[in-house]
Amino acid sequence: AFFVVTPSFNQAQFLGQTIQSVLDQRGDFDIHYFVADGGSNDGSKEILQKYSDKISFVSEKDSGQTSAINKGIAHLRKIRNEYKQVIFAYINSDDYYLPNAFTTVSAYFSENREVAWLVGDAKIVDENNKQIQSFVQIYKKVLRQLYVPQLLSILNPIPQPATFVRWEAIEQVGGFDESLKFTMDYDYWQRLQQKFGRPHFV
Repeated sequence: AFFVVTPSFNQAQFLGQTIQSVLDQRGDFDIHYFVADGGSNDGSKEILQKYSDKISFVSEKDSGQTSAINKGIAHLRKIRNEYKQVIFAYINSDDYYLPNAFTTVSAYFSENREVAWLVGDAKIVDENNKQIQSFVQIYKKVLRQLYVPQLLSILNPIPQPATFVRWEAIEQVGGFDESLKFTMDYDYWQRLQQKFGRPHFV
């Protein structure tokens, strides 16, 4: 199963595309999707209600993106015992998955039982889905090819939307640090690496 969390606030322009990209993933797995909306007033709530038969969500004031992610983890933890293999990911409400992303990830985790977390590649696009900053994508890809664990102490070549983690690793590392507003993912990668070693790149 995939447990996916989206933190969101006033992102109605993109939210439907994000949700649809999760729901469109096809494969031999269940998807449990939780959107934590921070009490948006831009029509986001109406979009969430449209999907209410397929996703779980809350729309209420929170203390930011990090607490929203942790809220999603807490919500999904309640159904953890129903599944043997659970893969966790969070995706922001202005990002989206490409088709077959989950199939690729699921197959890799099934074939590599020792892997705690994996990282794919990610394109950077503008609001019209047009690719931008391709230099950044290439430069980060090269850094991942040259990756040694010490590299993560200097910079972060890991694209957050393309990162997937076994639920057992989430349970051991704990939640995201709510004192961090913008670097909670970078902090989390450090903690995962410290406990489980470097990520596998796909």
